Amino acid sequence: MGRPGKGGPPKGMPGTKPSEPKPKPPKPRRPRPQAFVRPRGIPTETVDHDPATCPACQTALAGGWRQRTREVLDLPESPLRVIAHRLYARQCPVCPRRVVAKPGLRGVVVGRRRLSTRLVSFVATMQTELRLPVRQIRALLRTVYGLALSQGPIVACARQVAEAGAGLVAQLSAVVRASPVVHADETGCSAVPREASRASPARSRRHSRRWGTAWRASRAG
Repeated sequence: MGRPGKGGPPKGMPGTKPSEPKPKPPKPRRPRPQAFVRPRGIPTETVDHDPATCPACQTALAGGWRQRTREVLDLPESPLRVIAHRLYARQCPVCPRRVVAKPGLRGVVVGRRRLSTRLVSFVATMQTELRLPVRQIRALLRTVYGLALSQGPIVACARQVAEAGAGLVAQLSAVVRASPVVHADETGCSAVPREASRASPARSRRHSRRWGTAWRASRAG
């Protein structure tokens, strides 16, 4: 027995640790009105995996049920599409007139250019929004899509987009000029890489706000 101290006799055996308190049972989770879970995407492709034989006795298996589903996100292989639009001509049986088919490429390509509007928009987005230099744009197109472009067509994409949006830029500029109060911040930052800044009319970016409505446009030089 230990000697009683100022606080009274010792509790328990000397040198033993007190027992830990028993953990309290967890409280039931309060049900939420909306479940905050990762939403599943709509599957574009389905691959079924079913066991063919039993691993224990090698018996052939048939039928079955779906046990669970595993979602895998993947990027599709996107090779370059080289579309040859072949225009045919036919002879009228009544009059000796030769009729040549019209391609009807409105919205697909502009004028007699070779690059489609989708490809031009993609290259211009990499130039203006992502600020990628021409060398990296060429490397990305060659690596991912197998497309080899020189510096000239890539620089011309920004010029083509600027020409197509000139009318919209003029309308937005007129709306801003007619506003009684305009909050603007013109920093003069380049909207295109250095390789394309001299050849492209899109040279700067303007951020303006008119009564809570923000717009951004590239100013033609």
